Amino acid sequence: MILVSKENDEECAKEWLNTIINEREENELRKEKIQIEERKRQEEIAERKRQEEIAERKRQEEIAERK
Repeated sequence: MILVSKENDEECAKEWLNTIINEREENELRKEKIQIEERKRQEEIAERKRQEEIAERKRQEEIAERK
């Protein structure tokens, strides 16, 4: 009876460890995905700002040419 209980305890411990490991791996993947999305968002913001600066420069050049 004690052997059966010990085997059950070991199996339960293994399951808990696997659960914890899987949760940690999922959390890491989720964090990486969030970081990638944030990096992409920042790159899009930077590109939009760059395009706006180019458009503003062009507009200023056109105004200067009219004078």
